[in-house]
Amino acid sequence: MKWWAFLPLLLIAVVLDTSFTPVAAIGEIVPRVTPAFMVLVALYAHRQTAFAAAVVAGIAVDLNTTELFDGVRPYVLIGPTALGYLLGTAILLPLRSMVIRRNPFAFGFLVAIFSLAVMLVTTLIFSIRGWYAGTTPPWMMEGGRALGWMGVESLRALWSGAIAIIIAVPLQRCAPVLGFAGSAPWSQRRS
Repeated sequence: MKWWAFLPLLLIAVVLDTSFTPVAAIGEIVPRVTPAFMVLVALYAHRQTAFAAAVVAGIAVDLNTTELFDGVRPYVLIGPTALGYLLGTAILLPLRSMVIRRNPFAFGFLVAIFSLAVMLVTTLIFSIRGWYAGTTPPWMMEGGRALGWMGVESLRALWSGAIAIIIAVPLQRCAPVLGFAGSAPWSQRRS
């Protein structure tokens, strides 16, 4: 993978998540583009490269998360999304040999699976962190419960998967820019 191409495309995906995807929101369910970009990388990259890209992308998303507040001042917690992206990538790596990578519906399904894995890890980390005095999980801001927040995040994962079906073809065209060939480097069908 070409890191010089990955980093600007990741930056574009994160900027789209913070500024453009709220336009496609249904109520409080806002889709995400960064998981779709990470699924593209996980489908084509070597195992170690995919994990490294997941950590970098997770840290970039963590740096742009403003859901956590300490009084009136927002603060950033680096790690939950990065670990979630690692789990999502670990789930996708065995699945990539079972799906047709260029099928938009398979791509959308993988994005939904990836996003659900990220949601499980972030919910677990925020729940454990919420046991400490003076810290509140993101769902406590509105007086909600973890299961309600997980429901909203699950709907966000499904909506992100639906959006990924639409953007699958343009994302697949970015694969050569990232240095990915027509067949994946791990594939038995490589020529």
